[in-house]
Amino acid sequence: MQKQKKIRTIFIIYWIFLAYIIAALIWWFIALNEQNKQMTAFQIQDLKPGSPSFAQEKTAILALQKRKTVQYIGEGITFFFIDISRCNIYF
Repeated sequence: MQKQKKIRTIFIIYWIFLAYIIAALIWWFIALNEQNKQMTAFQIQDLKPGSPSFAQEKTAILALQKRKTVQYIGEGITFFFIDISRCNIYF
């Protein structure tokens, strides 16, 4: 009976850590995405509206923001699958 209790405790701790890792990945994405939005707003605000290349520069900045968001999603998915595969090996 004591052995079953230890296994159950380990099982619960394992899933708590896994939930923590997933929550950390989600928080990481949210933080990076918010920073990306702030940087994009700052860069657009820094542009000169009367400049002949204003529209082109703004388009380039918005494209960079979108590329960074896709990059963060890709990195998060990669880390998620690495973590899940490690969890399957250990458990």
